[in-house]
Amino acid sequence: MNNSSEVKTIFDHSKECSQVEFSRMIGVSEATVSGLVSRGVISIGQSLEEWNKQYCSQIREQAAGRATNGDIDLATERALLAKEQRIRIEMQNAVTKREYGPIEAMEMGVTNAMVKVVSKLDTIPGQLKKRSDVLTADDLGIVSRVIANIRNDIADMDIDWFGDVDDQDDDIQ
Repeated sequence: MNNSSEVKTIFDHSKECSQVEFSRMIGVSEATVSGLVSRGVISIGQSLEEWNKQYCSQIREQAAGRATNGDIDLATERALLAKEQRIRIEMQNAVTKREYGPIEAMEMGVTNAMVKVVSKLDTIPGQLKKRSDVLTADDLGIVSRVIANIRNDIADMDIDWFGDVDDQDDDIQ
C-alpha cells in the first residue's frame, strides 16, 4: 500500500477525526474502530489526538492483562485460576496429611468400625452369663433384645456427611 504514486494524507491531530480516518491511521478495519466506539474506548466528537491517547492506553492495558475484552477480564480470570489452583493444592496437602479423604473410603472405615462394635455387643450376654450366677435366662433375653434393638438402630443409621452437626439424632434407646 506504500506506492510512490500514493498521496500521503497529513492528519490534523487537534481536529475531530472520522472512524475511517482513524482506521487508516492505526492500520485496523473500520469495524474495529466501530467496536472501540461501542465499547467506550474512544468517543465520537473527540480529536484525533484524544482517540490516539485512549487507543494507546487501551492497548497498554490489554498488554498488561488489566483490560477487559468483552465479558472476559484477563486479570480477574488469572486471579480466579490462581485461587482454584491454591484450593486444589490445599486439598491435595490435606489428603496427604490424611485430614481429608474420599467419602467412599470414610464410609468403608465407618462400616468396618460398626461391624466390630456390633460383634462386641453380641458378646455381652455371654460375658454377663459367665460373670453372674444371679442373672436368669429371662434377664439375659432382655439384654439380648436391647442389644438387638441397638444393632438394628446402628444398621438403619444414615450418615449425612454434609449436614449440620446439630441435626444428628444421638439418642439410641
